[in-house]
Amino acid sequence: MSQSSVPASPLRILHVVYSFGIGGSETVAREVALRLGEQGHANMVVALEHDGPLSGEFRSAGIAAHALNRGEGSMLGAMYRLFRLVREFRPHALHTHHMYMLFHAVPAAVLTRTPIVHTEHEFWSLDTAKGRLLMPFLARFCRWITAVNDETRLFMEQRLGLPGKSLVTVGNGIDIRRFSGTGALRRADLGLGDDDRVAVIVARLEPVKNHQMLLRAWQQVVREVAGAKLLVAGTGSLAEPLRDDAAALGLADSVYFLGPRRDVHEILPLADVAVLSSCDEGLPLFLLEAMAAGLPVVSTRVGGVPRLISEGENGHMVAEGDEQALARAVAGLLKDPSRASRMGMAGRRRVEAAYDLDAAVGRYLDLYRGGKL
Repeated sequence: MSQSSVPASPLRILHVVYSFGIGGSETVAREVALRLGEQGHANMVVALEHDGPLSGEFRSAGIAAHALNRGEGSMLGAMYRLFRLVREFRPHALHTHHMYMLFHAVPAAVLTRTPIVHTEHEFWSLDTAKGRLLMPFLARFCRWITAVNDETRLFMEQRLGLPGKSLVTVGNGIDIRRFSGTGALRRADLGLGDDDRVAVIVARLEPVKNHQMLLRAWQQVVREVAGAKLLVAGTGSLAEPLRDDAAALGLADSVYFLGPRRDVHEILPLADVAVLSSCDEGLPLFLLEAMAAGLPVVSTRVGGVPRLISEGENGHMVAEGDEQALARAVAGLLKDPSRASRMGMAGRRRVEAAYDLDAAVGRYLDLYRGGKL
C-alpha cells in the first residue's frame, strides 16, 4: 500500500458512491464532501448507478456530480467512464464507499496511480462468499481502509485477514448545526395534529431495515397510545409492499409514508421518538441525526448501535426481531414526554461530544494526505 504523503494544501478528492439516492453511506459522503468544500478543498462525486436528489444538492454547492448508470450498461463501460473522470480531475485520493464501489474504482486508481481511502459501513455484506474472496484482494490496492465502527474493523481484520496496520475506525459525524432549531416545516404540513404522539424512522425500505417488524409492533403502540402516528421516510424495493402491509394491519390512518426526503433535519424536530428496527447496521446515521435533534431513540441491538445508546440514558435497545419489546419501549416514551425529553437532551450532548462532523472530516483529511490516525 502506498504511503506517500500529500502536501497540507487544498486537496482534490473524488468520492465514489452507489447512487445519488438518499441512503446512509450516500449521506455520509454528502456531509464529508460538503464540509470539505467549505474548507476550500475540491470535490467530485461519482455514483455508479442512477441519478437522484443528492446530485442536485452537490451541484448547488459547486461540486461536480456524475451518475454512471452502471445498471444500464456494462461493468467495463462504467469502469472506463470512471477512469476518464479520474484522469481529468486528477484527485489526490479516491474515497470509495462499500466493496462494490471499490471493485469498480481499483482499475482507475491503478492506471492513474491514485491512492484509495475506502470506507466500509457494515460487515454483513462482506460476510458472504463473494465478500470473503474479493475484499482481501481489493484491500491490496487501498492506502487505508476505514470502518464506521469497531465491529466492522475487527471483522475485516479477524475474519477476512486484512492487515490491522491499514485499518482504522472513523465514526460517522454529522453537521450538528443543521439540527439546532426548527425549520419551516410544521406538523400540519405532514397531516399531523399538535396533540399527536409521533415516532419516526428514516431508512431505506429494504429487508435489512425490517420495517415489517416495526409495523407489527406499531399495532400494539396504537392500542396503548392515543394519537400515535408513525412517520416512515425513505424509499426502496419494499415501498409498495409496506404500504400494503400497513393497510392489511389496519394502520393506514396511523402510518405516514413520506417517501425520500431531503428535509430530514426539519422532520425530526416534529417527532417525539426515533425508532430503528434493523436486522443489522453499521453506525446508523439516522440515530445520530435523531440524537442531534434531541430525540430519544429506540433501536434493535445490532451493529454499532450499542456505541450510540446507553440503556435508559438516551434511549432503549431491544433484541433483534423482538416486536413486543420494541412496542413497549416506544409506547413508554410516547406516554412519558418528560422522560423522553430528558433522554433526548442526553443524546444531543453525546453527539456534540463524540460525533461532530468536523472531527470525522479531520480524520479523513489525515488519511487522504497519507497520515495515520
